[in-house]
Amino acid sequence: MANSDIQMLWLMVMKRFFLLTMPRTGSTMMAERLDSHPDITCYLGLFDRNEFTGRHHPTTAALRSRLDDRWEDREVRQREHERFLDEVSEKTPECAAMGFKFHLSGPRHVAMWIVSTPGHKLVHLTRPNRLATWSSIEMVRQHGRNNATFGDAGERPTIAFDVESFEAHVKSRDIADNRCRALVRANDGLEISYAEARGGEGMQRVYRFLDVGCSLGGSPNVRKVNAENILDRFSNPDAVIAWIEREGRTEWLLPEI
Repeated sequence: MANSDIQMLWLMVMKRFFLLTMPRTGSTMMAERLDSHPDITCYLGLFDRNEFTGRHHPTTAALRSRLDDRWEDREVRQREHERFLDEVSEKTPECAAMGFKFHLSGPRHVAMWIVSTPGHKLVHLTRPNRLATWSSIEMVRQHGRNNATFGDAGERPTIAFDVESFEAHVKSRDIADNRCRALVRANDGLEISYAEARGGEGMQRVYRFLDVGCSLGGSPNVRKVNAENILDRFSNPDAVIAWIEREGRTEWLLPEI
């Protein structure tokens, strides 16, 4: 059998899955852990400008070097998303499952194609702790930090809690999660929380869903930019506590484990 025939055979049996999520939910962490599994190839956001062109994720960087130059243009990737992902599949080394991280805030027509195409396996990563996601977004916006690791002597920046901005974030995230949850359930997809994805049992549930061996890939001990004690992220923690107590969301102050 020719090499081209072998490639076509494994392309036919390879599972294509999508990691659907909103920004700052731990999706890069989960994509990297999935990619560390010996039977899985998982790319970062291929429709995202920074993640497609970045060099910090070796698997995504290696893919870019194998693709036609025309895909350097993000508008072309978005406009011809089906052909683009077909070429990605063709240029991906043999594996049992190939995945793509996709932010639900990305191109709507691509999102609808993902969830409506038969054969796509959908994994919905959620992070119910809105205080964690909002503070993470604000940390990046105000300080330009993005999943960097502080040294032992590194000074952690803080942000000010703003009720109006935070409540708008809670509302928009609830809407996005509920919409995606309905679509994923309708397509027999899998939902997993950020806290579950950080642990071995949660990731093994994902591996079973993808029908790959349950050997754990990656370390469950992931260091993030933001302090684990969420109140340490704020310059005005008393304002955070007042809102949390008023709204009865004390679980948002607990570590996400």
